[in-house]
This record gives sequence, structure tokens and C-alpha cells, in this order.
Amino acid sequence: MPRGVLSGSAQKAWHAWAQDLQALGLLTRLDGPMFALVCTWMGVAMDADRELRVHGIVCDDGRGREAKNRALTVLRAASAELRQLSGAFGLTPADRAGLSLRLPDGEEDIAELLVRMATEAGDGD
Repeated sequence: MPRGVLSGSAQKAWHAWAQDLQALGLLTRLDGPMFALVCTWMGVAMDADRELRVHGIVCDDGRGREAKNRALTVLRAASAELRQLSGAFGLTPADRAGLSLRLPDGEEDIAELLVRMATEAGDGD
């Protein structure tokens, strides 16, 4: 993991995903900068989601009026970036369909492994 580059939320994503992706042969040292970008956008999405859960989709705009929480726009942008970049690491079912993956010892199902990875990335909110 690059030092001093990733936010706390992005570091959580890195730690949750890196080992499993390496075991599958989808993450090498050369992929570090691109994977850091994936983790950065995941961190942004996690932070925006946390903001929405705390303050809601509609919140005070600072002038006493209700307005759409800006975190919703941030979450949408982060989600779009994640959808675009995550395919490079086989993080979507469609992208995995054409990949030849080697599962880590003890893992039998790629779908279960990826669900676990996503759950671990979101833990600790």
C-alpha cells in the first residue's frame, strides 16, 4: 500500500481487497497506482455514504432551508468512477466472466469471496 497517499477509508478498501486480489492473480506490484485509485474512489464512496447515513439525503442548506445533501452527488460520482475502474480488477460479475482466475486455497466460489471482500471493505464505519 502506498504510504501517505490513501485516506483512512481508502486504506480500509486496500486492506480488505488487496490480499484476495493478489491470490487471484489480479493484483501485482505494477498495478499499485491503479488499484490505489480504485481504493481512493471506494473511500470517497464510503465517506459519502457515511455522511448520508448521519445527515440524510435531505438536510439543512445552512440558510434554514432543506436541500439535497451534497454527499449524494459525491456518492454518484464515486460510484461511476468505481464502475469504470473496478473492471480492471475483476470486481464486477461481467468483468470476471472472461477472466481466468485462480482461487486462493480454501476458497471454492468466486462470488462468495467477492461478497466477503465487499463486506470487509465496508466494516468499521
